[in-house]
Amino acid sequence: MDSCGWHEQRQVAMLDTAPLSSVSFDPFEEIVWIGNNNGRVASLVVQPDSLRRYTSFKAHSGPVSKLLVCDSGVVSLGTDSLRFTARSGIQKWKLSFDLGQQLLSMCFSNQYSSELIASTVSSQLRLINTARGAVVKQFEVDSEVKVIRRSRFICCGTVGGRAMLLDPRTYRTEHTLDAHTGALTDMDVNGNNLVTCGYSLRGGTLIVDPLVRVFDIRTMKSLPPIPFQNGPAILQFHPKLSSTILTGSQTGQFQICDIETPNSHIEFLQVHTDGYTSVADISSSGEMMAFGSSTGILHQWAEREAPKSNLYSRPFAVPFDPPPPSVHISEDSPLSMVGMPYYTSQLLSASWPVNMTFHVGQPLPKIPPEILANVKKSDFVGYAQNPKTFRRNQALSLLSTNYSQDEDVPRFRSEQSRYSSGGRLGGGTMGSLQRQRLRTSDSDDLVQGSESDSMSYGSHQAHSGAPHIIPKFYRKVEIKYSRFGVEDFDFGFYNETCYGGLETHIKNSYCNPMLQVLFFNPPLREAVKSHLRKNAFRACSCPKEFCLGCELAFLFQMLEDSKGMNCQASNFLRAFSTNTQASALGLFEPEDAKVTVSYSALIQSFNRFILEQLQQDLLGDVPPAPSEEPQQWLLDRDYTSATCPSMIQQIYGLCLQSTSTCQCASTVSREISPFVIDLIYPKKPSKPSNAPVAEVSPKLQGCTKRPQSLFCEILQSSLHREALTKAWCDNCGKYQSTTQSKHLKSLPNFINVNANATADEELAIWREDISVVPLRIALVLTGTGLTVVQLAKDSVEIPAEYEDVIQQATEIAIYDLHACVVEVLQANAPHLVAQIRVSKPVDELDDAAQRYQWYLFNDFLVQPLSESEVVQSRKWKVPAVLNYARIDMAEVFRPETLPTELDIDILFEEKPANRRSDLSIFSSPLRPDEVPTEPGLIVAIDAEFVALSNEETEIRSDGTRSVLRPSRLGLARVSVLRGDGECTPFIDDYIVTTEPVVDYLTEFSGIKAGDLDPTTSTHPLVPLKMAYRKLRLLVDLGCIFVGHGLKKDFRIINIMVPPEQVIDTVDIYWIKSRHRKLSLRFLAWVLLKQDIQGESHDSIEDAHTALLLYRKYQQWSGEGVFERVLESVYEEGRSYNFKVPSSVPAGLSLSYRRTPPIPDSGSRPASSGVTPVPEEEDVATQSWTKPSESRLRDGKKMSKGELREAKSSESLGVAYGEIPPNSPGNQSHALKGQRIAASNGEDAEEV
Repeated sequence: MDSCGWHEQRQVAMLDTAPLSSVSFDPFEEIVWIGNNNGRVASLVVQPDSLRRYTSFKAHSGPVSKLLVCDSGVVSLGTDSLRFTARSGIQKWKLSFDLGQQLLSMCFSNQYSSELIASTVSSQLRLINTARGAVVKQFEVDSEVKVIRRSRFICCGTVGGRAMLLDPRTYRTEHTLDAHTGALTDMDVNGNNLVTCGYSLRGGTLIVDPLVRVFDIRTMKSLPPIPFQNGPAILQFHPKLSSTILTGSQTGQFQICDIETPNSHIEFLQVHTDGYTSVADISSSGEMMAFGSSTGILHQWAEREAPKSNLYSRPFAVPFDPPPPSVHISEDSPLSMVGMPYYTSQLLSASWPVNMTFHVGQPLPKIPPEILANVKKSDFVGYAQNPKTFRRNQALSLLSTNYSQDEDVPRFRSEQSRYSSGGRLGGGTMGSLQRQRLRTSDSDDLVQGSESDSMSYGSHQAHSGAPHIIPKFYRKVEIKYSRFGVEDFDFGFYNETCYGGLETHIKNSYCNPMLQVLFFNPPLREAVKSHLRKNAFRACSCPKEFCLGCELAFLFQMLEDSKGMNCQASNFLRAFSTNTQASALGLFEPEDAKVTVSYSALIQSFNRFILEQLQQDLLGDVPPAPSEEPQQWLLDRDYTSATCPSMIQQIYGLCLQSTSTCQCASTVSREISPFVIDLIYPKKPSKPSNAPVAEVSPKLQGCTKRPQSLFCEILQSSLHREALTKAWCDNCGKYQSTTQSKHLKSLPNFINVNANATADEELAIWREDISVVPLRIALVLTGTGLTVVQLAKDSVEIPAEYEDVIQQATEIAIYDLHACVVEVLQANAPHLVAQIRVSKPVDELDDAAQRYQWYLFNDFLVQPLSESEVVQSRKWKVPAVLNYARIDMAEVFRPETLPTELDIDILFEEKPANRRSDLSIFSSPLRPDEVPTEPGLIVAIDAEFVALSNEETEIRSDGTRSVLRPSRLGLARVSVLRGDGECTPFIDDYIVTTEPVVDYLTEFSGIKAGDLDPTTSTHPLVPLKMAYRKLRLLVDLGCIFVGHGLKKDFRIINIMVPPEQVIDTVDIYWIKSRHRKLSLRFLAWVLLKQDIQGESHDSIEDAHTALLLYRKYQQWSGEGVFERVLESVYEEGRSYNFKVPSSVPAGLSLSYRRTPPIPDSGSRPASSGVTPVPEEEDVATQSWTKPSESRLRDGKKMSKGELREAKSSESLGVAYGEIPPNSPGNQSHALKGQRIAASNGEDAEEV
């Protein structure tokens, strides 16, 4: 074989541009067979000057993974079927396999091609007769077989990296060869030689093995491997040279070498493709090769000018084209006899390249999903009710296309300016027409609905027969990702209120509706927030690393500060995912998205769990026992309990008396305080009466005269219930039939109800198209009896029919519906939403009747609701959790009893989790006198992150890349510097990670492997909660944060900082009309003459640089020249492509770098120039340099080795910037090796 002889002859593009998945030369005829990912099989006739199309047919619904050619036809292998087809394209037989039995590979089991053997994903091999198309035998193997080849043995390559050799008669495993530690990707065998390629497991990660493993199947020993650095993915033995192998990679590099003498003669080939090389094959003659690419193009290579695929080929059948009919047209002939013209020569239009011609036509109009979701079938005909979203007989294909294809999803922020400045939507703000069209159909009905006109995709549909159609705002919302990440998603499209929503791309985000319900419960919100403050009954702050009470308090503070911005519950859900009790209760969403789960059952279990957990976490926030002094309760009631009720018991506790009475008349009573009541349904529920309301006296105005509603009956029986069960009796000494009863001792402040509807007859109650849930109820307690009464809206009078009960009442309380969590039964996407009654702000109160407004919280979608819609039941809306609150809650709520002082002690100390003697600590904690007493203290901040999960993307068939889920980042280091003249760090925390890190991003974060491991790290490590608490305290103290790119940093940290407390230099040094934001390194190089981020990032250095840039901005703004300086920076940036020149040596004097001069008043800004360093420069503008091996704690402690080297306390001050280097008397003191800049502007030097 001559390397100069191999050359590419031609390229052929398939009509279907899907990636090619298989290619095979026909050993009997001059034909090459190809298959693609769309399941299409085609054949090309090999001619001296071209590859002519022969046959083409759709064989499978998925990719064609393998083609085998025999004397009578071709066998194609799909994922779920196996098909035998004649060369003419006529199907002979087809075998289909069920789900879970997908096929992986196949080969003929004998030389006569009468049987073939195929492997499945269930670790089975199936023997199939090719004449009958039937499975004649199947047997189990040890592992899943991915590749099958035939020689003296049936050679099977497994996903575990092994090669199993099976006896071709008994199909038993005779030998096993360990080829690769990872997966095996390809394998071939010829004679006694077997070659494999695959992946190796290194450091817990699969990487492509750069060696082709060679085995001798006579001795079952390994031969010297063949190196192939490009990553082997395709292996093929030469059909004429038994020891010559073709090895190729997906990047198109191929080599041909002899395995017996791999280093003597190697030939290299390069297949130039637009995508990646997916398949390859060599003809039986050895004169031709075919390569398939991901772009659907077949590349034909040849060794000679007139190659043949076979040495001896039989002629192939040529289709017979009948001659055109001879039609004679006369004057009397009808026009219908005039046919289409018949051309004898090729038209010019036929000469277009195949890849530039496409079959086009009028696409069929898509049936709206509102109709498809409600289609009923009769035989083969489907019919559905008209949802009246389109006009009658309207052609859907002729509808206006001025809107995007998915009108429920907003455009990305990066695309909005394009559409608002003359795009398809014309002028105006982005998507104003789109937004208006989305909202007008639902929003008006959501807010303005009345008792007789409830919303269901337009009020006219609610009572016209289409209540089963889910409105847009109830449907599941998902975050779409662009190449700029989640920050490019327009959350404001879904929320125009002042209340924050919660994002959904986090695991276990089904908890979002319940978290919103808890947040809008003022007593609970304030009680949880007080958990972070100083408490006289707690010796120290909460020590638990994964305390759900602390994380919930952080989340509540975020929602309070959000002002309509979207928030994340990522920190809370992270702590929730580590809770072993939650795992044991099955409260986590399944890993497999295909597993169906009842979200209604999940949220009800979570409702009970979170309150029990808060009871434990907040138990130490109240006195342990009642004292002689009068107790200040959070909710000012007369509590009769023997012990002091906790704050959660005051809010949600149900004071129940549980009594067990045996047949022997012995009674055991105890007091319990559950937080949730599960509804217990009657066996045969009766529908609520629809009798009209009778006339009543003015005293009972607004009350109903009808009997108790079904809901009240169920709630009453659930609160006061009796049951007969077997229980142990101490008096009898055995199990006896015992009557167990529970009844209320006092009425609660909140009634937390789990709907607990699981059976069909129970669900049927909630799916009736009626108002089942009352807005207002009354509880009447009479000793051991209880009566639940339904009241009309805003009524406080009990109906006259309950007069006897009222006279015996010991306590009466009226409750309003406060919130409810409902499950939306959307097809293939069931989810939970919350409907919450929110008190209006004081400045929005217009009259007493409108003190509240209902809102729908569908994750990050927040919209107002009408009361009628809240209580209206639908077939697709099933309540899961209901919350009732006493109407006098505002009068008894005492928030002043809660602690208000911030617990700032954590800022004065450092408590690293890794207590080592060689810790390198570069921060000095705040002193008590440094804590600001008023808002406005400036601090500089920067954070570094590591990747906890990789980005999930998909490559479409057209080559475009779509982000399914961005990479998840976690906080790895955060540094906060004083903003005064010292500019020294007082927080420099590395974060202990409990999750596996997939990428340390060392180039951008400066974090290396082992820096976050408590056993090996020499940096001060703290839990994420401790670092978060410090930042949260700085926000609460009113500190103003200066940094570069803080918006993304705060989002990943998951902290909400008010905009007035953020100074971002990326926005300061930005001209909006230029659309380019400048990097911190470029700004430091141009304006500060500093070269930062050379090898990696350092958060202290970056924060200090941002602070210097802000001070420069203040200086130039005061002089009135900042705009001209910024213009000159952009002009300078264009000359360097906005990058720091790499040719500048690191040791070059910064004073000689090209920097834009500050233009004089009235002069044009210069584009470039040399600016000398001033003779005197403030210490704040000096570049901060991190000590190499030093330790400082409160300005005194350092590592033992460096303490010996320090000669005076002043040298410590110079090292950490506490004493200016140019102060009198301190110029002679410095740490050994410490690099500081000279005050006279000369080069930095070692002193």
